[in-house]
Amino acid sequence: MTTLRKVFATMVIMSAVGVHNIQWREFVNTKSRYKISYPASWYLFTNQLAPNPEILDILNFPPDERVQGVVLKPHGAEITVSQAPTAIKTIDEWINEAGSKSYVEVRREEFSNIKRSTSGCVKVVRVTSEWDTESSGQWQVITDTYCLTGRGLYDVSLINWKGDPNQSNLQGVALKMTLSFKLY
Repeated sequence: MTTLRKVFATMVIMSAVGVHNIQWREFVNTKSRYKISYPASWYLFTNQLAPNPEILDILNFPPDERVQGVVLKPHGAEITVSQAPTAIKTIDEWINEAGSKSYVEVRREEFSNIKRSTSGCVKVVRVTSEWDTESSGQWQVITDTYCLTGRGLYDVSLINWKGDPNQSNLQGVALKMTLSFKLY
């Protein structure tokens, strides 16, 4: 399948699952000077031990419903937005660094036909991997959507349980978030 067809298929899926019909809020990172939209129905997750207002970390369920010892409850999802470590200069370097963990890469897609702007993503690559949580046989899906901008690299990272019937919707949300990314 060509990249253009992949992007079109993703947009059709996003329309079919209602990603365009939900309310959105805007997160502003004043240190890195970017803005990104996220679903208004999702909950901001703040780590009480190490709060960081510069990181967007959201859950699709109330944080007090987290499972003991595990952040995600069944059918739960978490999305974080982060900037690449300073030593990482390319998307491929970041993907290789992430791949050095115990993840199994399942799929890699490049969205080369995106609407480019000087303030947004000029290149978007999505990598879907799976991870056996502590070799327990319970697999999580990690979908990293990397965004190359004029000022560096960013990642919109989605984590959810393998087999979640909302997988394509969740990936559509993460992609829409990535495409909303704007530097200021």
